[in-house]
Amino acid sequence: MNKTDNNNSNETILAIDRLVLFIRTIEVSYKQFEQNIGVSNGYINNQFKRRGSISSKILNNILLKYPELNVTWLLTGHALIIPRQTSMNQNLPTALAS
Repeated sequence: MNKTDNNNSNETILAIDRLVLFIRTIEVSYKQFEQNIGVSNGYINNQFKRRGSISSKILNNILLKYPELNVTWLLTGHALIIPRQTSMNQNLPTALAS
């Protein structure tokens, strides 16, 4: 089986996809989130559209500003989006909360 055989219609979920989900979960605008982490206006949307990565510097800024975000979940998709039991976790679909 070659590499292209593994690429069916399911795309890999990237950290940027999970970051967008986190932003939507905490109900802030992209613009406000971008201002909070010190990136330019449109950065999140551009990275999301082009399926880009998150640099370690920006990841550090995100975790400093949003310590409730579970870095393991952000990078791997494993664990809870927000580790502590909060009302946000209770509202997430089961597939995203585990």
